Amino acid sequence: MTKKQKSRKLKARKQKRRDMRKRRPKALPVGFGGAGLGGIKMSQVILDLAKPRIDDAGGDQEETESAILLTIDAWNLGMLPAGEREENLESLLKSLEETGASREATAEFREDIDFIEDRRQRLYPRIRRMIVGHDIQYLERGRMNLNVISTFDDG
Repeated sequence: MTKKQKSRKLKARKQKRRDMRKRRPKALPVGFGGAGLGGIKMSQVILDLAKPRIDDAGGDQEETESAILLTIDAWNLGMLPAGEREENLESLLKSLEETGASREATAEFREDIDFIEDRRQRLYPRIRRMIVGHDIQYLERGRMNLNVISTFDDG
């Protein structure tokens, strides 16, 4: 992929995020159905939050998995108290820079985390579960299955 194509893809992704922010859906009730404890399938919650990034991945398994991992990281950061969340996020950003990530990449990562957290607060404000594990399985015909293990605390 050329530098120009990457730049276009980045601009398109940013525009898509702006468009998604404008759509502000209403929050879903905590017991919206599913097989998980309390009627909530955390795997579906994570897929819902990751959907814009998964759509951007265009079926690429590596990018899809990256979108899911980013969403899980953002989710778990969102479960922390505000000060602790910011401290952990800054530590994560610092470690990214230390591994050679550019400032632009680090800033984009922060934007992605904030975007997912904004969606989480709007769509699932009452769910307070930490994600403690996950498994992604790729099935036939390009289908994917996500299993998520979470704590049970919607207090």
